[in-house]
Amino acid sequence: MTEEEATQYEQPFQYVVTNVKPDRLKNNDLQRKTFWWRLGRSGDNYRQAMTKQKRQIFTPRVAKHRIFVWIQANVLPDSRVYAVCRDDDYFFGVLHSFIHEIWALRLASWHGVGNDPTYNAESCFETFPFPYTPGQEDTSAPAYAAISAAAQALNQERDLWLNPPDLLAMGAKADDPVLRERTLTNLYNALEDLRHPKRETTDPTPQPPPRIRRRAGGEG
Repeated sequence: MTEEEATQYEQPFQYVVTNVKPDRLKNNDLQRKTFWWRLGRSGDNYRQAMTKQKRQIFTPRVAKHRIFVWIQANVLPDSRVYAVCRDDDYFFGVLHSFIHEIWALRLASWHGVGNDPTYNAESCFETFPFPYTPGQEDTSAPAYAAISAAAQALNQERDLWLNPPDLLAMGAKADDPVLRERTLTNLYNALEDLRHPKRETTDPTPQPPPRIRRRAGGEG
């Protein structure tokens, strides 16, 4: 809405004038500075992109493990979540591949007391050499089918682990102590221990792995 229209909501508008406007006028983002009474981003472009999708892919911005999950198409992410407007198993599989995990880890920034890697769209996602240019995949290729099948299997196995049929059949509820421990973080922690049984775990601030050097022009 226009500024004049916004002033009709007197108390909320006055709150924005007092608490939001001073910071917005210092913002380098022209949209946020010019339209200081509006939300920083409306999300309309993402809503439009999702109109033809049955589901979407979410990943947390900061996480020890780079995990991607399927989310309903009508859910909007907040600033701590990256959303990918794709609903096909192939793309989910590529994002969850070991190659993409290593790539994202090498190009991540590091955040917080736990020194956890931060996934960034510009450095981690946009630089990744996808098997096909996104939107130009050869859906008839054996590799496309194989990646899709592996992604389906991964998602099904995780769902079975998160929601074990035997416990649910016995009437287990969400607050059941066993189910409370069935989180993806705990699952991936256990898998990491299996992959690296002798790793050193006493250092509370592990050093980030070496970054990939990128030459001028964006080449890796």
